[in-house]
This record gives sequence, structure tokens and C-alpha cells, in this order.
Amino acid sequence: MYPWIVLVVTVVFFVQVARQARASRSRHSLFWAVSLAMASLATAAYILAAGTGDAWAFRVYYALGAVAMAAYMGLGSLHLHWRRRSLRAPAAVTGCVVAASVVGAGLTFALPVDAARLAALEGGPGTGVISHEGWLGAVWLIDLILLNTFGVAAMVLVALASVFRAYTAGAPSGLAWGNGLIAAGGVLLGAAGTAARLGFPGAFWLVMSLGWIVVYGGFRLVDATLAKERSGAGAAAG
Repeated sequence: MYPWIVLVVTVVFFVQVARQARASRSRHSLFWAVSLAMASLATAAYILAAGTGDAWAFRVYYALGAVAMAAYMGLGSLHLHWRRRSLRAPAAVTGCVVAASVVGAGLTFALPVDAARLAALEGGPGTGVISHEGWLGAVWLIDLILLNTFGVAAMVLVALASVFRAYTAGAPSGLAWGNGLIAAGGVLLGAAGTAARLGFPGAFWLVMSLGWIVVYGGFRLVDATLAKERSGAGAAAG
């Protein structure tokens, strides 16, 4: 049930952010849309893999969801931060993240799959299904950890900075509360993967679904608050 909740939330979220990206042509919306597309496709691939035992579908789930998704969400957050500071986003950071995600995804398809663990997936996150023995496996695991740490940290820290900025500037409370929810949701998303690797796989999809719901709720609150501000400014100008 919980993977289906994640799928529905991320698809709805993706559609709304993709519309914003198309309208604004902003880099942060583009990276968020890419991240949400990855999350949706990864979840759909997981549902397929869990139902059929298909190894290729599981690799798609892991390459998009476990390796790349969080890092691209973090890039979106950083591009938003850089834009607000009127600075150009350092190409080196974006290039390193894209390169690392390509390497991680490639290794996900190159490393062997543990067929027994895949058959025993039973709603778990699939930790250990991709064998990471040997030096290539070690490179893949380090790459995965670094990308996820970067993504979650960037998302949470930028959201918290936005909370502080909204509070100190006396901005509408919806901006502070919305960004606070985004930060809390980011912590939940990071906690889901951490719990799975620490030996608590049963909570993965529950915590993941809660994380996405909270992040989406924060996004909607920020979006509604900004829309209200724009509407008020337009009425005042009229």
C-alpha cells in the first residue's frame, strides 16, 4: 500500500512542479521536476519488481530512487538558494552531481543482483539486493551514500535557511511554516533510507510515504502563500 501512496503523491507533485518549470524556465524547478520524475518512475519500477521479481525493474528502481533522486532534489534547492543570492550556480557542483549519478546508475546495472534477496523482497526497500562486494561495489556504495547525504543536506539546510529568512523579514507565516514542512519531510526521506541500512527495513515505505506527504504539503503551503502575495500586490497596483 505505501509504495502506491508514494507513487500517487510524487506523480501529482511532479505534474505541478513540471508546470512551474515550463512556465518559469527556472533551473531549480527543472531539477525538482527531474527529481520527482525519478521518484515516480523508481516507485513504479519497485512495484513491478516486487510483483514480478523482475531484476531489470529493480535496477531501474535503485538507479533512479536510491542513487540519483535525492541528489537532484538537493540541486534544485541549491539552485533556488543561488538564485535568491543573485549568484550563478557553480557549474562544478552541478557537474559533479550529474557525473556521480551517472556513475552510480551505471554501476547499479553492472553489479550482480542477489536473486534470493530479490525473491524475498516482500515490501522491503531491497537493501542488499544489488551486490556491492569487491572494489566496484565499494565505489558504488560510497557514491550512493555521498549523493544521498548531499541531496538531503542541501534540501533541509536550504529550507531551514528559508524559514529563518522568512521569520526575520516578517514575511507571511505560510512561507516559514511551508519551508519548515519541507525541511521536516526531507529529514523523513533521509531517515527512511538510513533506517533500512541500519537494519529496520520494515519502516522504509511508511516513513518514505510520510516524508513525501509532508514535503508536498510544505510545497503547497509555500506556493499558496506566494500566490496570495502576488494577488494582493496585483490588486494594490490596480
